[in-house]
Amino acid sequence: MFTKQEFSQFRKRVQESLKAVAEEFDFKIELGDISYTDINFRLPLIVKKRTVNGMSYEEAEFRELCGLFGLEPTDFNKEIIINEEKYRIAGINAKSKKFPIILEKGNKTYKVSAELIRLKKINL
Repeated sequence: MFTKQEFSQFRKRVQESLKAVAEEFDFKIELGDISYTDINFRLPLIVKKRTVNGMSYEEAEFRELCGLFGLEPTDFNKEIIINEEKYRIAGINAKSKKFPIILEKGNKTYKVSAELIRLKKINL
């Protein structure tokens, strides 16, 4: 049977081992969630281009998906004020139905609903 400590150590080693490969190919490699049974486990790799047509992957993805959430391509990187705090629109997580919009403030990321962003845009 696997332990959480083994998963943690394995994940760390895999991340370290893939750094050079990611740099060589200009990819961003993320590890997905581990799913497991008593005798095996799966650890998905999500591989993304760091840049797409001269834009960051996040901007290219935002431009591609923003219309699905009632936003415009020009909304990427815009500042928005929520509860008197400034945030920057940093991306979209299309898999999240409830909170697909990614905001950044400092080094922290936050997920919010597309409806909240649309309402805030009306008030700008």
